[in-house]
Amino acid sequence: GKEIYPLTVNASPVIKKQVAPKQILPFFIHLIHNSLEHGIECPAMRQAKNKPFKGRLWLEVSMTAEQQTIIFGDDGQGVDSQRTKELGHSPCPSENKDFLWSGKGLGLYDLTQQISSHGGKVQFSSTPFQGFKIIIEMPQSQKAVKVA
Repeated sequence: GKEIYPLTVNASPVIKKQVAPKQILPFFIHLIHNSLEHGIECPAMRQAKNKPFKGRLWLEVSMTAEQQTIIFGDDGQGVDSQRTKELGHSPCPSENKDFLWSGKGLGLYDLTQQISSHGGKVQFSSTPFQGFKIIIEMPQSQKAVKVA
Protein backbone atom coordinates (compact mmCIF):
# COMPACT_ATOMS: atom_id res chain seq x y z
CA GLY A 1 0.00 0.00 0.00
CA LYS A 2 0.87 3.63 -0.29
CA GLU A 3 1.87 5.72 2.68
CA ILE A 4 1.53 9.46 3.19
CA TYR A 5 2.23 12.00 5.86
CA PRO A 6 -0.87 13.71 7.32
CA LEU A 7 -2.27 16.41 5.02
CA THR A 8 -0.49 19.71 5.66
CA VAL A 9 -2.83 22.73 5.79
CA ASN A 10 -1.38 26.22 5.61
CA ALA A 11 -3.91 28.94 6.39
CA SER A 12 -4.11 31.66 9.00
CA PRO A 13 -6.49 31.16 11.96
CA VAL A 14 -8.73 33.90 10.53
CA ILE A 15 -9.00 32.10 7.21
CA LYS A 16 -9.65 28.76 8.89
CA LYS A 17 -12.66 30.33 10.64
CA GLN A 18 -13.99 31.87 7.41
CA VAL A 19 -13.63 28.82 5.16
CA ALA A 20 -15.98 26.14 6.42
CA PRO A 21 -14.76 22.62 5.55
CA LYS A 22 -18.05 21.82 3.80
CA GLN A 23 -17.40 24.68 1.36
CA ILE A 24 -14.18 23.24 0.01
CA LEU A 25 -14.64 19.57 0.80
CA PRO A 26 -16.09 18.49 -2.57
CA PHE A 27 -13.05 19.91 -4.39
CA PHE A 28 -10.58 18.16 -2.23
CA ILE A 29 -12.19 14.79 -1.85
CA HIS A 30 -11.71 14.46 -5.59
CA LEU A 31 -8.18 15.89 -5.61
CA ILE A 32 -7.04 13.82 -2.63
CA HIS A 33 -8.49 10.70 -4.26
CA ASN A 34 -6.62 11.46 -7.50
CA SER A 35 -3.36 12.08 -5.65
CA LEU A 36 -3.62 8.87 -3.68
CA GLU A 37 -4.85 6.77 -6.57
CA HIS A 38 -2.69 8.11 -9.38
CA GLY A 39 -0.03 10.49 -8.06
CA ILE A 40 1.61 9.17 -4.92
CA GLU A 41 3.79 6.20 -5.65
CA CYS A 42 4.19 3.08 -3.52
CA PRO A 43 7.14 3.19 -1.08
CA ALA A 44 9.41 1.03 -3.24
CA MET A 45 8.90 3.25 -6.30
CA ARG A 46 9.45 6.38 -4.21
CA GLN A 47 12.71 5.03 -2.82
CA ALA A 48 13.87 4.07 -6.33
CA LYS A 49 13.34 7.75 -7.30
CA ASN A 50 15.23 8.97 -4.19
CA LYS A 51 12.03 10.34 -2.67
CA PRO A 52 10.97 10.03 0.97
CA PHE A 53 9.28 6.74 1.83
CA LYS A 54 5.96 8.51 2.48
CA GLY A 55 4.19 10.81 0.07
CA ARG A 56 3.12 14.33 0.92
CA LEU A 57 -0.11 16.23 0.24
CA TRP A 58 -0.64 19.90 1.09
CA LEU A 59 -3.31 22.56 1.05
CA GLU A 60 -2.82 26.33 1.19
CA VAL A 61 -5.68 28.81 1.50
CA SER A 62 -5.38 32.57 1.22
CA MET A 63 -7.92 35.36 0.87
CA THR A 64 -8.13 38.93 -0.25
CA ALA A 65 -11.20 41.17 -0.35
CA GLU A 66 -11.81 40.05 -3.94
CA GLN A 67 -10.86 36.40 -4.08
CA GLN A 68 -10.05 33.18 -2.31
CA THR A 69 -7.06 31.18 -3.54
CA ILE A 70 -6.75 27.50 -2.77
CA ILE A 71 -3.63 25.54 -3.70
CA PHE A 72 -3.51 21.78 -3.42
CA GLY A 73 -0.47 19.70 -4.28
CA ASP A 74 1.30 16.40 -3.94
CA ASP A 75 4.85 15.15 -4.40
CA GLY A 76 3.84 12.19 -6.55
CA GLN A 77 4.58 11.28 -10.14
CA GLY A 78 2.77 14.22 -11.75
CA VAL A 79 0.09 14.22 -14.43
CA ASP A 80 0.50 13.18 -18.05
CA SER A 81 -0.83 16.50 -19.36
CA GLN A 82 -1.01 15.41 -22.99
CA ARG A 83 -3.18 12.41 -22.10
CA THR A 84 -5.36 14.51 -19.79
CA LYS A 85 -5.90 17.13 -22.51
CA GLU A 86 -6.83 14.47 -25.06
CA LEU A 87 -9.29 12.77 -22.72
CA GLY A 88 -10.53 15.95 -21.06
CA HIS A 89 -12.20 17.09 -24.25
CA SER A 90 -14.16 13.86 -24.60
CA PRO A 91 -17.84 13.75 -23.66
CA CYS A 92 -18.24 12.84 -20.00
CA PRO A 93 -20.21 9.62 -19.46
CA SER A 94 -21.94 10.91 -16.34
CA GLU A 95 -24.10 7.82 -16.06
CA ASN A 96 -20.98 5.78 -15.30
CA LYS A 97 -19.73 7.08 -11.93
CA ASP A 98 -16.92 4.50 -11.76
CA PHE A 99 -15.47 5.93 -14.97
CA LEU A 100 -15.44 9.43 -13.48
CA TRP A 101 -13.21 8.19 -10.66
CA SER A 102 -11.04 5.91 -12.79
CA GLY A 103 -8.20 8.27 -13.65
CA LYS A 104 -9.09 9.14 -17.23
CA GLY A 105 -8.53 12.87 -16.69
CA LEU A 106 -12.24 13.61 -16.86
CA GLY A 107 -12.56 14.36 -13.15
CA LEU A 108 -10.12 17.26 -13.47
CA TYR A 109 -11.96 18.44 -16.57
CA ASP A 110 -15.27 18.36 -14.66
CA LEU A 111 -13.70 20.22 -11.74
CA THR A 112 -12.41 22.93 -14.09
CA GLN A 113 -15.84 23.28 -15.70
CA GLN A 114 -17.56 23.60 -12.30
CA ILE A 115 -15.12 26.22 -11.05
CA SER A 116 -15.33 28.19 -14.32
CA SER A 117 -19.11 28.16 -14.25
CA HIS A 118 -18.95 30.00 -10.90
CA GLY A 119 -16.52 32.67 -12.09
CA GLY A 120 -13.38 30.96 -10.88
CA LYS A 121 -10.11 30.02 -12.53
CA VAL A 122 -8.12 26.80 -12.33
CA GLN A 123 -4.44 26.34 -13.14
CA PHE A 124 -2.61 23.02 -13.14
CA SER A 125 1.10 22.55 -12.73
CA SER A 126 2.81 19.22 -12.99
CA THR A 127 6.44 18.16 -13.10
CA PRO A 128 7.02 14.57 -14.20
CA PHE A 129 8.08 12.38 -11.26
CA GLN A 130 8.02 15.36 -8.87
CA GLY A 131 4.39 16.20 -8.30
CA PHE A 132 1.16 17.94 -9.15
CA LYS A 133 -0.28 21.27 -8.06
CA ILE A 134 -3.65 22.89 -8.70
CA ILE A 135 -4.43 26.54 -8.03
CA ILE A 136 -8.10 27.48 -7.69
CA GLU A 137 -9.07 31.14 -7.60
CA MET A 138 -12.67 31.94 -6.68
CA PRO A 139 -14.40 35.30 -6.31
CA GLN A 140 -15.24 35.86 -2.63
CA SER A 141 -18.95 35.82 -3.48
CA GLN A 142 -18.60 32.29 -4.89
CA LYS A 143 -16.79 30.35 -2.15
CA ALA A 144 -19.08 27.33 -2.14
CA VAL A 145 -19.17 25.32 -5.34
CA LYS A 146 -20.54 21.82 -5.43
CA VAL A 147 -18.64 19.41 -7.67
CA ALA A 148 -20.77 16.74 -9.34
